[in-house]
Amino acid sequence: ADADINIQQSILAGTELTEATDVVLTLTDLCGLQSTYTIHVTIPSVLEIAITQNDTAFCDGGNVTLTTEVTGGTPIFSYSWSPVTGLDDPTSSAPVATPTEGTYNYEVEVTDANGCTAQASVEVVVWESPDTAEVTITPNSMCEDGYNGIIEVTSPLGDYYLYSLNGGEYQSSPVFDEL
Repeated sequence: ADADINIQQSILAGTELTEATDVVLTLTDLCGLQSTYTIHVTIPSVLEIAITQNDTAFCDGGNVTLTTEVTGGTPIFSYSWSPVTGLDDPTSSAPVATPTEGTYNYEVEVTDANGCTAQASVEVVVWESPDTAEVTITPNSMCEDGYNGIIEVTSPLGDYYLYSLNGGEYQSSPVFDEL
C-alpha cells in the first residue's frame, strides 16, 4: 500500500537550512488525488551568552552578582553554573557569588528551548581580609609650637593597602603626622 503513494517535497530531507523558509510536502495517491502541507521552518539566530559583570575582585566577606546577557537562541533558557562554591543559585541567570578567599573561574552554560548551548566564564578573586591594624602613636608634645603628633600603621603593610584617618582621604603612606 505504501508504494501507491507518491511523496514530493520542495526541499529534500537532510538539506541544511540557513534561513527561515516554507517546506511544501505533497502526497499523491494512485488516483491522482493530492494533499499538500506547508510547514514553516524557522531558524533562530545563534545562541550566545556573555557575563556582563566587571568588578569581580573584592575582600573576603563581600559578594558579586554574576549577571548574564543572552542573545539569539529560542526562549526559554536554563542556566548551569560551575563550580557551585559560594553561589546562592547555580541555576540562575544572575547568581550572587559569596566565595571565601581565593580565585574562582566560574563557568555558565545556557541551554535554549531547542537544546542549543553556549558557554561563558568569569574569574572572581576574593582577597584575604586585612588583619586588625597595629599602630604606634607619638603624642603631640605640648611644649613645641604646632602639631607634631604621629600615628604610624605598623601592620598590615604592603603596596596593595591604602590608609585613611577618621574617614578622610586615602593615602598609600602608613604614616599620619602633624597631628
